[in-house]
Amino acid sequence: MSHVAVKLVSLFFLVLVLLAPMDLSAKSKQDKKQEKKTREAQKQLKMDRREVQNTRDIRKNVHRRNGEVWVDGIPMIDQGNRDTCAIATVRRILCYYADCPPNRCPIDERTLKDALGYSRGGGTNMGIMLSALQMNASRLHLDFGVLYNMPALPEIISDYNRACASTGSHSKKLDDSREAQARGLISYGKDIDYNTWKRVRNQDDNAKKRAWKSICECVDNGFPVMWSVFLGLLPEKGANTKNPSGHLRIIIGYDAGNKDIIYTDSWGSGHAKKKMRWNDAWAISTTLFLLSPR
Repeated sequence: MSHVAVKLVSLFFLVLVLLAPMDLSAKSKQDKKQEKKTREAQKQLKMDRREVQNTRDIRKNVHRRNGEVWVDGIPMIDQGNRDTCAIATVRRILCYYADCPPNRCPIDERTLKDALGYSRGGGTNMGIMLSALQMNASRLHLDFGVLYNMPALPEIISDYNRACASTGSHSKKLDDSREAQARGLISYGKDIDYNTWKRVRNQDDNAKKRAWKSICECVDNGFPVMWSVFLGLLPEKGANTKNPSGHLRIIIGYDAGNKDIIYTDSWGSGHAKKKMRWNDAWAISTTLFLLSPR
């Protein structure tokens, strides 16, 4: 079987926090307890080989109509008002490959939360999740790979600020101080002018073309792509975009003629199949990754 060539790109951030000795000791014990809980949960990230569909059956899920190509058969899991988009997304992918409804998912929600770095009110830690999926993919009888990672924050801010300084731009420059960057990309959400951001992000033409090609190849083989986005930059119908946040959704198809991507959100009815212009989709993309059959 042939696979889409993917390269795992790991990105780690170091945050230094000064604490009083007693607080540091308490934090250390708490961290160790959480790390142990995470390791134990990650041991449960496994599926029986017989549960995973073969590639021939998976390709049967690919449909083509009126220029659209998309993957069908991904069950809906509605995250509701919870910050569990990543957990719901991974569960949907696992149910898809196991060809089962959500109530028969090979791995339960609680285990995924513990294994993938979820914390209530804080969502899922992307670094922990990517690492966990990479290290445990073989026990799921799946391959893991990253198709795209957005450039480092200092580079993005520098490009944006240069665009703001260009002739005719009325956009306000972003704070490029170390303190501001330590708060992360999402903290800039309300200060970003979307049109300027979109123009800057779409200048990375080579990476954009490679990502589009990879997405099309994945969909053609029946492999949905998990899509991490900067939610709130672009107004979206049916989405809460008032407060900028990170979000994980699934790309299930494409329309090459109109240059659209087809995607699904874990938000229940009305969100199973939607379309977005590729230029906009690329502008809000932070990471593209997938699990695929071996």
